[in-house]
Amino acid sequence: MRRLRLVGGKAANLALLHLGGFRVPDFFVVSSTLLFNPGKFQQKRFVQQLQKRIMTLCAGSRIACAVRSSAPFEDSSSFSLAGQMQSFLWLKNTNDILQAIIEVASSAGEQHLQSYLASNSNTSPRATAVIVQKMIKAEYSGVIFTSHPVTGNAHEMLLEIVQGDCENLVGGSAEPVRAIIDKNTLTFRIISKNAAPALSTFAENKALISQLATTAMQAESFFSAPQDIEWAFDGAEFWLLQSRPITTFAENQSRTVRDKNGVVWTDYFFAERFTEPVSPLGWSFLRPIIQKNAFRTPLWSLGLDEEFKSKRYLTALNGIPYVRLQIFKRLYELFPQKFISEDKRRALHLQHSFSIRRLLKRAPFIVFRLLLNYPQWFPLYNLFRWNEFDRTVDHSLTSLERQKDHSLRGNVEFIKRAQGLSDEFLGIHSWSITFADVFYSLLKYLIGLCGGDPAATDTLLSGLPGNETVRANIAISQCDPEIAGSLDRIGRAYGHRSKNLDIASKTWGEDPDLLIKMAEIIKKSPVSPLDAYSKRARARQQTEQEIRDQIKAQYFPANVLKMAGFKVILYFARHFMLLRENQRNVWHKILAKTRGACLDLADKLQAEGALKDKDDIFYLTMPDLNFIEPDHLGWIMEQVRKNKSAGFAPDADEPLHAMIPAAKDNKMPGIGVSAGIARGKTKICRSYEDVLQAQRGDIIVVASADPSWSPMFNIVAGMIMETGGVLSHASIVAREFQLPTVTSVKNATRTLQNTNILEIDGAAGVVTVIS
Repeated sequence: MRRLRLVGGKAANLALLHLGGFRVPDFFVVSSTLLFNPGKFQQKRFVQQLQKRIMTLCAGSRIACAVRSSAPFEDSSSFSLAGQMQSFLWLKNTNDILQAIIEVASSAGEQHLQSYLASNSNTSPRATAVIVQKMIKAEYSGVIFTSHPVTGNAHEMLLEIVQGDCENLVGGSAEPVRAIIDKNTLTFRIISKNAAPALSTFAENKALISQLATTAMQAESFFSAPQDIEWAFDGAEFWLLQSRPITTFAENQSRTVRDKNGVVWTDYFFAERFTEPVSPLGWSFLRPIIQKNAFRTPLWSLGLDEEFKSKRYLTALNGIPYVRLQIFKRLYELFPQKFISEDKRRALHLQHSFSIRRLLKRAPFIVFRLLLNYPQWFPLYNLFRWNEFDRTVDHSLTSLERQKDHSLRGNVEFIKRAQGLSDEFLGIHSWSITFADVFYSLLKYLIGLCGGDPAATDTLLSGLPGNETVRANIAISQCDPEIAGSLDRIGRAYGHRSKNLDIASKTWGEDPDLLIKMAEIIKKSPVSPLDAYSKRARARQQTEQEIRDQIKAQYFPANVLKMAGFKVILYFARHFMLLRENQRNVWHKILAKTRGACLDLADKLQAEGALKDKDDIFYLTMPDLNFIEPDHLGWIMEQVRKNKSAGFAPDADEPLHAMIPAAKDNKMPGIGVSAGIARGKTKICRSYEDVLQAQRGDIIVVASADPSWSPMFNIVAGMIMETGGVLSHASIVAREFQLPTVTSVKNATRTLQNTNILEIDGAAGVVTVIS
């Protein structure tokens, strides 16, 4: 990141805080490029300009300044360089400040710093930028950690307070007052006192501590990571002097990144949908319709015009799509926290409080933009639209194929029309998955309100009739490759399915060997998919009856009202939970036909000598297809070569650390999404091919999983995922197969090894390394 290398991590964070509207003392930065050139200080013009900036900042010599380092990697997510470089405080004389700048810059080459860097990374900065900043005359100051740096508790903040400025605290010579703050309630308890009465009085001021805690949480949300914040209180206002990631939480791999402009991106939305890098053609086919239906339409409907107009919604990093994190924050700010799943709150770092005032502010947009323009907001209408689409999609695809003339332009037009059909599909699907989330949360809340166990929600929504993923597994388990036509029947029914949503991925129908292998895998299962489904269906029926009996036993009229609510919410929860899976199956049909047209187009281009390999077609993009003409094919091979060599170059290069602390006592925390205890040998799987190598009784460890991997769920003992929530496709399917599963176990594929023996608790969400 060019800007980061020039000004360093500390200055970059201060600038971002300022841009974010936080109260930061005025400062300027002398860049590392200037300071690495010692001859600059011999140039009279440079020194004069620097003196002028100092005089302006210090208002002559009336205001004292601090001179601090800002190395390229200082205050990053990897390490902080805290206390490793020189700093100077309370300087007023211009010459003293100039000399301090030189000394701070030269401290980057000191031996102790090089040793520190050598022990922490392979980094060795040649020069550092220097910050010159106004000093705040602090009555009180200190440090606040937005997640407890020792216990790793993300729901608690650790606050340290001293009188005067913070140097005595960070230098270790002052004993602070320490307090633990609950992030949900903003209540706090003092755990370490100081004898100074004034300090104790400040520390017990609920209004001031609440104001500081709120500001700290806003900074954490702004940076999308737990922060170590140095602050000062001047008697009237709180000032943020610096903010940096809590480095003890840092990990080698993260799903959240910040680009060179300070914009934070997350792959939360896409991690389970793209388990492997997506092809250029696949991404350019999907990006505009996903952007429109999943982000632009909701933003406009809720009156979030600033985000709507920004047009910076999606990017791709090493082939994996990412969403701008701020988009998610704005979309979810109208929802009460209790109706947002824990995995989503963690991954998106949602910390807002539900506000009636905010909801009322959005009410006119919700009425005039959402309700009047998108009848899909009504669940029954969404079900009607889906039934209509599902009934006609096969006919629409057949009609498109009949109209195709199989020429170059004919195939390109087919792909475009298939994109339009996918757009229509997503216009329905985006509402269906929203309703699945909403009714799942409502059902869970209502069961708890009725005195039941909210965990029963998963049982109530498992073993549902008509699940296409379960049907596919049952069909494959009954397939015998030795019987003529057996594989053909599977191919006709489920040959459109694929391991992900990229049209570059082979379908099941194109790979008979894969179908045979899946049939062999399922036959190894001690319980057939049909028997397992029947067992889940019985458990669902029994749990429903128990909850009904529980409600009936309550007093009138509460029991009548609760029973009516239970029936309605259960009806919609089951329908939309089923649609969440089955709609994906229909989309695979559209994508499979699109892939067929792409391969047909590739055949013709290969015959013309414009492509070396058939699969090279997926290195083109949708805009490239517009220029395909019989007389202008010479550029295609060059375009393919160019896209192959470029790939998806990282658009962001500063990973942010994860929200979950490292393992303690051989335990790795996560979120339980499918109940059960399992113990077995680790099998690290970075691709679908790796999953197919798993043996009976293994615990597979994956970044994320696709529903098409479900044949393996019949034989493995359990699953650990780095990403994915309670309602992710893989989690839903894992519950259908009663596969103990824990998700949100950050960096699991890198931390664990194939030699480990693991125990996982799919209810508690804990992974234990046995050996």
